[in-house]
Amino acid sequence: MLGRLILPCLAAAWLTATSLAAQTVEEFYRGKSLTLVIGNGPGGGFDVFGRLLARYIGHYIPGNPSVVVQNMPGAGSLVAANYLYNLAPKDGTTFGLIARNMPMLGLLGNNANVRFDPRRFTWLGSSSNFSNDAYVLIVRKDAPVTSIDDALRAGGPPLVLGGTADGGSSSDVPKILRDTLGLNVRVVIGYRDSAAIYLAMENGEVSGRTNELSSISPPARIGSLVTDSTSFCFSTRGLIALPRWPMCRQRASSRPTTKHAH
Repeated sequence: MLGRLILPCLAAAWLTATSLAAQTVEEFYRGKSLTLVIGNGPGGGFDVFGRLLARYIGHYIPGNPSVVVQNMPGAGSLVAANYLYNLAPKDGTTFGLIARNMPMLGLLGNNANVRFDPRRFTWLGSSSNFSNDAYVLIVRKDAPVTSIDDALRAGGPPLVLGGTADGGSSSDVPKILRDTLGLNVRVVIGYRDSAAIYLAMENGEVSGRTNELSSISPPARIGSLVTDSTSFCFSTRGLIALPRWPMCRQRASSRPTTKHAH
């Protein structure tokens, strides 16, 4: 994948070239303008990674083509994935940056809106292997739920989080936290992209969201949001950059297990 595969992505990418006949690769790309389709809106982490990629990748392609960015947000980059598979030119001039969970979404086959077979994409790479990244939960400082202990308390108010669509990490990670840790969360889906979720947080429509640390690092203020005292780090291991943030693994290991009768 050429981008974050949303693992935090992983963003997946597509670049399929037809036969170049007698042309060399350099001859084919010289003077051309390539299109990088970004499956999220302007201003978010995906957009930043995509535009950084677009600025430099042409230098590493024979013929040094220019690269133009086209944002195509919707359904956690599902709209972009469908476009790349069905409508985008298949001549080596269009590739994309989509969420890392799109391949799994396509393989599961339980989403009627999927219009692609991930096995037929050409996967180029990823900007991150997630070894030094993490999913984090950030919450408004004035939210009714002000700590993980509050979110775990039975009978307390739910932690209202914003998400894009089923299958997107902003929607699915909170559900994992709910189902594995017992976090009392309610996910409001349907936001167009990351910027829309942050705007909803600013306006108080939702209290927070899950996101990749790489998209908000270094941890800092995002408008009126504070990402230290009420943040929950969802990581496969501890992160030196976030020594004070509680980890999902720690909470999971301390959660009482339920024995089921056989």
